[in-house]
Amino acid sequence: MNTESDSPASGTLDSAEIERRRATRFVWATWALMTLVTGAMVYWLGIRIPFWDEWDATVPFVTGEWPVTWSALWGSHNEHRIVLPRLILAGLDQLTDHNFRAGMFLTVALLSATSAALLMFVRRLRGYWVWTDAFFPCLLLNWGHAENLVWSFQLQFSLVCSFGCLATALMADRERPNAVKIACLGALLLLWPLCSAAGIICGLIIGLFFAGCWYWRREPEMVLSKPTLALAAAMMVLIPIESVLTFVPRSSIHKPATDHLALIRDILLEFGMVFGQGIVRRVGIPVSLVCLGLSALTLYWLWRGSECMATSRLARWGLALAIVAHLALACALAWARSGLGQAHAARYTTLLAPLLVAIYLAAVRCAPVRVRPVVTGTLCVLQFVLAIAYAVSGRAVWEERKIQADAFEQDIENGVPLAELIERYSGRFHPKDEVLTREIRRLHAAQIGIFAKIPMESPMADAEPTPPPAQ
Repeated sequence: MNTESDSPASGTLDSAEIERRRATRFVWATWALMTLVTGAMVYWLGIRIPFWDEWDATVPFVTGEWPVTWSALWGSHNEHRIVLPRLILAGLDQLTDHNFRAGMFLTVALLSATSAALLMFVRRLRGYWVWTDAFFPCLLLNWGHAENLVWSFQLQFSLVCSFGCLATALMADRERPNAVKIACLGALLLLWPLCSAAGIICGLIIGLFFAGCWYWRREPEMVLSKPTLALAAAMMVLIPIESVLTFVPRSSIHKPATDHLALIRDILLEFGMVFGQGIVRRVGIPVSLVCLGLSALTLYWLWRGSECMATSRLARWGLALAIVAHLALACALAWARSGLGQAHAARYTTLLAPLLVAIYLAAVRCAPVRVRPVVTGTLCVLQFVLAIAYAVSGRAVWEERKIQADAFEQDIENGVPLAELIERYSGRFHPKDEVLTREIRRLHAAQIGIFAKIPMESPMADAEPTPPPAQ
């Protein structure tokens, strides 16, 4: 009798377990496939020639002209301090015997590891995986990031993206913060400005999480230990100080926007860059309104917290800060680049990806039960649907660059002299021919890779030294 009454429930449990196992296989198969495909793209399409900023920002470290010292690492690059990416790329150069694609492979590994970490975290939140969790690898490993994937110098952008995703996850956890979590979050926020000026904006806003630790410290469910509060207080001091020290005035680098209506339009369109440059160009303002609408709806859930326990106040505060920080970053990107006509460069999609991560995690934690699968499912399906658009826009980035790099290598093998190489490829690999000439001479003198084969017309002594990074 008991067996008959229990059998339906048993069948239901078995069915649910089967669905969860299928979801687990689907999610991790998606992660493995996206990692493999993206890695293959870098292997086949990544160029072995330094490109653009690499000539005057990393090649001097390769040739030994710039020693790996704090002064050289700290020097500004445009409005950024890129201490950590410079240090990593200099180390990779030594480890890989001057392989200029090493940073590309590290970028793929970093984004793959970040998506895997997010998958583990969302299981910690929910207790199991559902098929929509494939959103994370689809978001971080799609070809919409091609400009950053096939350019080693853009390791800085993948670091910023990973820091944003991991910081969001640390703040969204169900358990109250302890000293270890606060130390990890603080480390991320302190390293962030050493990769990009984006770390200043996001660090100052997300740093308010530590103020929340103090504000809710007396709540019965949120009692924090003294070491945790001490670390939070220390971060509230250190982050603003570092922001001041790493700040480089934009006005000294790029001209400001003079057309205010165009600036407003660029800011609106920048919100849509979270879905990729190709979508923004084809759809325009409506896709930005989708992003803003999702963000506003998520902030409303976080404010109401009707589906959350009282112990989630700090997590809701952290998720809200992550969303606001990346919306502010979108505004800053448009403001800084509008005057140059580069407000919607494809590479900015990577910087803004943590915004969608924060929205997804907020939906898992605090969205109404009926709405939760709709939001997470929509975000996941969108990434699958946009995969073709990402591939098309990615091809526009790498195809011409790959063709030119292959031709450049073939000309070197054919013994084309330096002067003729510079003439043939003027503006292809660096905007200034004199910089390209100077650095190729130094690579030749250092007998590095294929550059050792280039015939020189004049002695190395004629080359001027590379200016050190601005302090």
